[in-house]
Amino acid sequence: MVAKSIRAIIMCIHNPLCNVADGTCRCHFENIKDNPQSPHDFECIPESESVFLIGMMRLISQQNQMISSIIKTAKEILIKISEPHEREDKSEGIYMKTTTERPISEKMLEEYLFHSETSFTYFLELINEPPSLVYNQRAFSLSLTVVDSFKKPVILEKPQIFKLSLYTAENPPKLLKTCISGDKIVSGTTKIQTSSQVVFEKILINEVTSHLITGAVFLVISAEPESAIKPYIIKNFIVKARKRVEDKCIKMHKGDLQDNNIEKLPCDFLNNTEDEL
Repeated sequence: MVAKSIRAIIMCIHNPLCNVADGTCRCHFENIKDNPQSPHDFECIPESESVFLIGMMRLISQQNQMISSIIKTAKEILIKISEPHEREDKSEGIYMKTTTERPISEKMLEEYLFHSETSFTYFLELINEPPSLVYNQRAFSLSLTVVDSFKKPVILEKPQIFKLSLYTAENPPKLLKTCISGDKIVSGTTKIQTSSQVVFEKILINEVTSHLITGAVFLVISAEPESAIKPYIIKNFIVKARKRVEDKCIKMHKGDLQDNNIEKLPCDFLNNTEDEL
């Protein structure tokens, strides 16, 4: 019984029909003769195909690197877009966010433009108050004087250049240079060199402030270049549209209202008195 089991174990493994149990058969050699290539052997890849496959692998690797770089750049852009961009002034410790409709204060404008740590020796003080209502393209004047910390007028050792500028009340503020039409927004006297009184004559503003987001601007008088003279800032400066005059003007007298008597006057009459309105 044991012998039969051993014979079953050592039976020919190359030919299931072989009855030789002691392993002396030639089935193995016959199998090699009929099948010279073992099914477990691998075919060799031709050299040309090998070079092609290596090139393809390198190309795929380069593309993977490019895709990884693009994904990284896209993530950085997404972070910058999603987070509010902040402008940090390290010397002041001020953070100015992107433009918003919320107007800034006079103090914020001063710190943004002229550095809060600057120590000023002299100051500017108005001699005459600016007009309460300014129309575009209608001239007005502005007079200031240089004073010390005790508000006493002083004469500078060297003449200084002073300039007049307009800044938006947006956050951060922007220097206004041109109108919507492309012309200069401020014309007339915008710069003056003096050592005491600062007088800007015939200032013309060629744009209305209602076109801006905040509806008002800052009018700034400052020394150029920056010096120990503190700039003067007029806040909530509003410029309105100039009234238009028709070809024919109608003047109604109080005494003629009941009789509906209306006297038509040429526009030259109103043009002569327009600046007095």
